[in-house]
Order: sequence, then structure tokens, then C-alpha cells
Amino acid sequence: TGMSAYSGHMSAALRGEPAEEVPGRLAFAGTPQEIGEVKKWKRFLILDSGMGILGNVATTLMTCLLAYALLHPQGLLPEKYEIAVVQARFFEASWGPAGRLVFLFVAACFLSDTWITTLDAVSRMHTDFLKGLFPALKNLDPRKSYTFFVFLLSVITSITILFDEPGPLILISAVSGFVGTVAFSLALLFLNHGLLPGQLIPARTGPGRAAFTLHAGATLVYLALAVLYFGKLLKIF
Repeated sequence: TGMSAYSGHMSAALRGEPAEEVPGRLAFAGTPQEIGEVKKWKRFLILDSGMGILGNVATTLMTCLLAYALLHPQGLLPEKYEIAVVQARFFEASWGPAGRLVFLFVAACFLSDTWITTLDAVSRMHTDFLKGLFPALKNLDPRKSYTFFVFLLSVITSITILFDEPGPLILISAVSGFVGTVAFSLALLFLNHGLLPGQLIPARTGPGRAAFTLHAGATLVYLALAVLYFGKLLKIF
């Protein structure tokens, strides 16, 4: 079960609270009750992912529309540290200076929330990898390693953020994230449809043909976009 076995325990790590008893490794036997839970989990994932996709599409389209209606006529193009400042005109156009401040406050909250979520997720994954890949560390208190990675990544972020302006950092993050998305899609395709069925979980609880078709289609689209993008980079350089 990896780090999921410690859910609820990591939140107390930085507060110095005593460690709670951690349940042992869980096994999935494929009983009717477990299969019923898997079905409910899949329905939740479809709803959760669907809301995320539709929400991202809607907000992206609205941002494009606002930029076209408000910024484009004035020849404004967000650059460097002006990205959030220029976009704040979206709200300023309707609510005046108060709207501008609201946008900047929400933007700051959004960035902080994203960083904290990423910090927590990456620290948990590193702790899981550490215990899984190095048998000598299997008895290491996961809360201690989690706390270590939280502070380590915080220090690294505090240093690297001073290296360049937001524009280049966002571009580097986007490109590395896109490469990771392609690699992750391929790995997940193999994991879900090659490794898991019949080996680690009962075949009937795994993703079906429809999931494979949609996943493979999305992976091909990512690969095609990657080829086009890096093809343009080669022409530039």
C-alpha cells in the first residue's frame, strides 16, 4: 500500500506528536466486498477527474477570452514579473482597484496552495521510494524521512527561486512536466494493462478495453505533440 498506509500520520510529523500505530501491509484478495469498493472508487475517480478536466478547460477558455478582450486591444503581453500584475486587469476592469487586489490575493493563495501540495506529495513519494528501494532502510520511521524531505525541498526551492525570473522558471517547469507526462503515460499504460491484471490485482478489477483505448489515444496525442514541439526546437537551434 506504500505511503497510503501512513495517511493521517504525516500531518502530525512537523508538530512533534507521538507516532501512532501504523497498520501492516494490506492485501487485495478480490472478495465481493472489495470489488464493490473498487467500483465505487472508480466512479469517484471518474467524477473527480471529470470535474478537474471540465474545470480546467472552462478556466483556460475564460482566461483566453479575457486576454483577447482586455489585454490584446491594449497590446499588453504578460512577461517576467508582470504576469500576475497584467492579468489582474481582468478584475480591475469590472471592480476597479479592489478587484485588482482580490485577483493578486487569490493568485498568491493559489501559488502557495500548489507549492504546499507539491511539497507534500513529493516528500511522500521520496519516502516511499526510499523504503521500497533500499531494504536496509525498511525500518526507518517514515515520519522522520518525510520531515527530512519536507525541509530539504523547502531549502532547495528557496534557493532555486532566486536563480531566475518567473517566466523562464515557468517555461522550464512546463517543458520538464510535459516530458514527464509523456513518460508517465507510457509507464502507466504498461502498468495498468500489462503488469497489474492477473498479477498484483484480480483481472476483473483492472481497467477495461474502453480505458485502454482512451489511455492509448491520449498517450499518442502526447507523443505527437512532443515530436512537433521538439521538432520546432531543433529548427530554432
